[in-house]
Amino acid sequence: MTKMRWHGNLASSRTLAHRFADIGRTACGAWRVSAIFVIGLVWANYATAQPAADVGSNAEGPSPACAADAGEMPVQALYGIWQVRLGDIDARVALFAHPEYEGSVRGRMTQGGRVAELAGDIDDEGTLTLDESANGRDISAVWSATFVAGGCGRLFEGTRRDAQSDTTQSVMLRKTGDGR
Repeated sequence: MTKMRWHGNLASSRTLAHRFADIGRTACGAWRVSAIFVIGLVWANYATAQPAADVGSNAEGPSPACAADAGEMPVQALYGIWQVRLGDIDARVALFAHPEYEGSVRGRMTQGGRVAELAGDIDDEGTLTLDESANGRDISAVWSATFVAGGCGRLFEGTRRDAQSDTTQSVMLRKTGDGR
């Protein structure tokens, strides 16, 4: 905005009408940005609030969107939010497309205050393999979970092997949202 110098009752650089027009455009622009932001929040809330389909709820068999086996499941079906059970500990995992390797996933696990990076893929037999890194450089654990038949690609069960101690614990991943 230019600085106004008053000379009597008139502004030297612009008229008052132009100043009010500028304020209106600024307020209108802010309103548009706010409206877009609110619409985005409502859409995101709606997308994640949709109930997950019950496994086996369709008496006539799996729905067309339900992968009957791992060979029918595209990697994109892994993208989204997963509830994870590591032994007796609950965690949350978000998976998305790996930016460098097509057909792979990258993500993040949060459990309490702990955060770990994840990267991996699924093979044709339905084994989901994820490398876990607590520091973003070194592998701290390896997950190997199998596609559960009848779970429509929303359920995997297997083990998590700690890289340092070589101990294993059970792991179950249940998809809870698409993460849109």
